Amino acid sequence: MPVASSALALIVWAISLPFVDVNAIDGWGLLSGLPLGWGFAFLLALATLVATLFGGPGRSDRRTRFARIISSSWALPFLVLTIILFTTTSVAYGVPRYPWTYKHIGVTEYLLVHGTPDRDLDIYQNFPGFFYLTGFVHRVLGLPVMLMARWSEIVAVLINACAVYWAIGALTRNRRLRAVTTVLFTLANWIGQTYFAPQALAFPAGLIVLGAFLRMVAHGHGRPAEGKLVNKLSRPARRSADPTHRPFWAGSLGVVVCIIVFAVIVVSHQFTPVAILIQVALLTVVLRLRRPWLVIVLIVVEALWVAHSYPFLSEHFALLQKLDFENIRPPAALAPTLAGAGVMAQVPHVITVLVAVATAAGVIRTLVRTRRLTSLVVPATLALAPLIFVAVQPYGQEGVLRAYMFGLPWCTFLIARDLLGVDQLGSRPGRRAVAAATLTAVLGVLAVPATLGNEMIAHVSPADVAADHWYEKNAPKGSELFEIVPAYPGRSTSEYDQHVQLQDPLTPGTLREVRGFETAARSSEGLLEFTRAFARKESAQHDIYLAVGPTQREYLRLYGLASGPVYADYITGLKRDPTFTLVYDKGGSYLFRVH
Repeated sequence: MPVASSALALIVWAISLPFVDVNAIDGWGLLSGLPLGWGFAFLLALATLVATLFGGPGRSDRRTRFARIISSSWALPFLVLTIILFTTTSVAYGVPRYPWTYKHIGVTEYLLVHGTPDRDLDIYQNFPGFFYLTGFVHRVLGLPVMLMARWSEIVAVLINACAVYWAIGALTRNRRLRAVTTVLFTLANWIGQTYFAPQALAFPAGLIVLGAFLRMVAHGHGRPAEGKLVNKLSRPARRSADPTHRPFWAGSLGVVVCIIVFAVIVVSHQFTPVAILIQVALLTVVLRLRRPWLVIVLIVVEALWVAHSYPFLSEHFALLQKLDFENIRPPAALAPTLAGAGVMAQVPHVITVLVAVATAAGVIRTLVRTRRLTSLVVPATLALAPLIFVAVQPYGQEGVLRAYMFGLPWCTFLIARDLLGVDQLGSRPGRRAVAAATLTAVLGVLAVPATLGNEMIAHVSPADVAADHWYEKNAPKGSELFEIVPAYPGRSTSEYDQHVQLQDPLTPGTLREVRGFETAARSSEGLLEFTRAFARKESAQHDIYLAVGPTQREYLRLYGLASGPVYADYITGLKRDPTFTLVYDKGGSYLFRVH
């Protein structure tokens, strides 16, 4: 049954893809452009997954073991569900999602050309691990970097799922519990860190480090493998009856692998290694490890790389910041004005509250049932630890979002553990299955708008990508590209280093960041005058180019900054104004040189 229904869902989805209407994207995101067949395919895949997870054991028969696994496994419907949800945009758009993806493409292309990073250029050159890895994949497989970025989301989602399943295996041998945790995590992870970026590598690698550390502790690293908390860690059965056999993570090779994976994280991303260190350090305290030498080694690895990159970091970023409201509030954004956009903006908040309430309820119910903290301490520590980092480092006001992401695997473990009643004998499995299936189905339905509901920002026009390529290859060296709003696929080629890169966070990078923009944008004349005044001021220092195109137009429309007629008249005014010379005009994307 799971095989047949999953195959049907995949076929219906494939048939529906040509009917996905990218031009229909509006305040409801891509939901307005999805055909009915797409919705049917997704709901069928979701129903199949829920039924497989919570529908009870299958019948016993004489089929081969492989056939029984395939027919009852949750993995197939889960794979189909993720393909439908996370590859629709890869097929329909033709170019990678998110304007901020393209700077990562450019860094990869730069390293492929130059071989070594320029540490004075930008933050990415100081943490090049991810870019070297993607460059290696490009060299070996011959895949264009742009194509890799376009399809990276589904790859990262599946890698994350595998990493969560494996890491949770350090806390339980219950495969069903691990499966439910993995599914809940995937559906509730609305952060979107799975695009072509260092975080897509660092996050699952961090889960590998945590899973390895927990397994090491279970086998005696840091302290004797005894005690109530340590005994709650899962110890996989030995493969051999030989008493001299040692599990992989109990040996020196396992330790070396753990350190190497952590080192890859350190050289790839600024935030993740610190979050992992905080989680490992707190676990060390909670588990009362008497010889925490591995934690010390990881701290030394991180400290050495921070010292290596400190000249750039200290000049352009604040490494620490006192606790205040700025540290814990989410990134500020304009209020969307289009119909549906406000609803789409609230969906992630609903998911977050749902996860928080379900986690708290799971902890409370477990305490009431068992009257013991032992089984909760380790996952609760891992879930809460990232909040410490947010207290001292805002990460551009995205720290609170990253705290949710790093705590989510362990929150969903606590939720799944409660819903499956793994510590409850003689309970009513029917009620538990209904509750678990309901929560999974609700998160599955919410995952659609959480993933596809913000496409007026996420969708990038191929015309703008082509325009940026032209600029980086043809503009004079030392030129600077200005955008109206922060929605443009800039820095997408290896030549991006030839042009001015803004490193000062106090310097406006777009016209919207300049005081008075919103007032000026109410009319085409006001916006044109505002653009002219700012461009003339900047052009006294170096050549200035202005980029205007469909990706920015949708941003303006979403937030009501400039209406369609105002935008059209603004483009006409730029073409007529002697201050601006039109140097590129294709597909509705324009580049103007300022005089």
